[in-house]
Formats: sequence, C-alpha cells, structure tokens
Amino acid sequence: MTPAIEFESVVRRYGALRAVDGVSFRVGRGEFFALLGPSGSGKTTSLRLIAGFERPDGGRIRLDGVDVAATPPYGRSVNTVFQDYALFPHLSVLDNVSYGLRRRGIGAAEARKRSLARLDMVQLASAADRSPTQLSGGQRQRVALARALVNEPSVLLLDEPLGALDLKLREEMQTELKTLQRSLGITFVFVTHDQGEALSMADRVAVFNAGRIEQLDTPRTLYQRPATEFVARFVGSANVLKGRLAERVLGRTGCYSLRAEDLRLVDATAVTRAGHATGTVIDVQYRGAASRVRIDVGGGDVLQAEVDSGRLGAAASIGASVGLAWSEDALIAVNESP
Repeated sequence: MTPAIEFESVVRRYGALRAVDGVSFRVGRGEFFALLGPSGSGKTTSLRLIAGFERPDGGRIRLDGVDVAATPPYGRSVNTVFQDYALFPHLSVLDNVSYGLRRRGIGAAEARKRSLARLDMVQLASAADRSPTQLSGGQRQRVALARALVNEPSVLLLDEPLGALDLKLREEMQTELKTLQRSLGITFVFVTHDQGEALSMADRVAVFNAGRIEQLDTPRTLYQRPATEFVARFVGSANVLKGRLAERVLGRTGCYSLRAEDLRLVDATAVTRAGHATGTVIDVQYRGAASRVRIDVGGGDVLQAEVDSGRLGAAASIGASVGLAWSEDALIAVNESP
C-alpha cells in the first residue's frame, strides 16, 4: 500500500546549518506517527516540510505517492494544529471552525452543518456561539482540532498542541486525541519534545537529534531496546555506563543502557559479585508511587534507581551507603554518541 507520507533523503538547510540532514521515513495510512526530540533537533522543520511551509533543499517528499515539491500548502490534503491554536478572537467558535470551508466556497448552510458536526465530535457544539476567549485552554485546543478536521484532510499535523496545557489536562487530551484518531482513521503526525506523550499515543516514534533520526521504532522497542546512547538518555532517562564507569562497574568496555527501574538497592555489605556497585545516596526525589534515588558510585559518576516509595526505608536516606544490583539481561548495548 502506498504510504501516506514518504521522506526520501530530505535535506533542509539554513545557511551552514543542516536542520534536516538526509532524513528518510514512511508513515502508513491511518498511523499515529510521532516526531520526538529536543529543541532544534529537526522535528518541527520536518513537520513544516510536510505542510509545505518549508521547501526541501534536497531529497523528495511524497504525499499519497505524489511528489509535492511544487505543491503549495493550500494544495496539499493536510491540516495543521499549532501549539497556540491560532484561533480568531473576533469570530465565534462556529465561525472559526467554518472559516476554511467558507474560504473554499462552501455555502453558509452546508458549512454550518459540517462545522456543528465536528464541534459535536469534540463535545463543544453547545459552545458554538461563544468567543474563543470564553473557553478554557483544553476547549480551545478542541476547537482548533475541529477546525482542522472539518476540511477532511488525509493527514493531520499537530505541532506540540498540548504544550500550553497543565499536566492533568494534557494527560486527558492525550487520551482524547488517541481515541479521536482511532475513530476517524486519519493519519496523525505529532511533534513533541515530551517522551511521555510520544510513548503513550503513537504507533511509531522517530527520535530526532541534530537533524537526523537516531531511531524509528514502536514505543515499547524504543524504551526497552534503545539503539543509541542518545535514545537511551532521552527516552526514559536511562543510566548510561561507558568508558571508565563501564570498566569499573561492569568489568568490560563498551556503552550500555540500564533503566533506573532495573536497579535494586541492597545492603552495601552484601555486594560481592563482580559487576555490581556500591555508593552513597546523594538525593531522593519523591514522585508518588515511585521515588528516584541518585547514588554516587565514585569517580564523579552517579547512577539513578527507581524504587517503590513504600519500601525506601532508612537505607535510602541521604548519606547512606547502599549496594546496587541488577540482572544481566537488563544491560542493553547501545551505540555510543560521538
């Protein structure tokens, strides 16, 4: 089947900076695809290239198998939802949603019918006559979604749309977005710097770094089997053991990922096996059900363990000497970053 979106060795330069550096990927029809990475990694530029707001300096971009290099944004079957929603404050909610339809020459009655249907879909039909300024952040976000979806795009692009929301509302909107995408069957491309958002919603995630994709995989594989040091650190904040630390703690060379939840705190006097470590607790961060414990293992190196908060006890108090243990299969060999 022809992919909904295809990047083939795409390059986008800004002077000497290669913001997108030979990126290739395919997005399947009806897929929820996330572009994940820190600021300046190339994810938003890639989204803008799909939308047509940017033109590539090299490579090819295809939508539904058609090269769109010469196609302007309004000629592409895509719509974009931005972080700031970009609603017109002087128009009602209904008029905001129907704006694109009216611009395309759709009659007032038909535009109203379609717009109310989309507002009903996002549970805001009762707010049709209100001003956007009278709505909460989550409601404005849903209006922006309805406005984008009313044009029936084959691809919906979402540029950090949850970034302005508080934590609880952001988590609720994650569930709503995923449910909406499944019900509509539309291809979603979601840009975020928040690995929790990407892992919880996407079918596949492309992890960007310095204009390139470090790894493209399912959320589970990215978390459990990171391919590179960067992915291990960025997706889930794993401990990375390499160089002197790997030699001292593991008794071997190379670069390895070790998740905080795979580290166990044990009695320091009980650690006798090679490859295990002892250290001093330097910080305990309470995070509800689990706590993050930071342990200085010597030589300026620190490892983090995630521990059930109910089982911390005095042994994990700051300044305590502790042992660290883990199973061999918890160590994942990764490619070391330059």
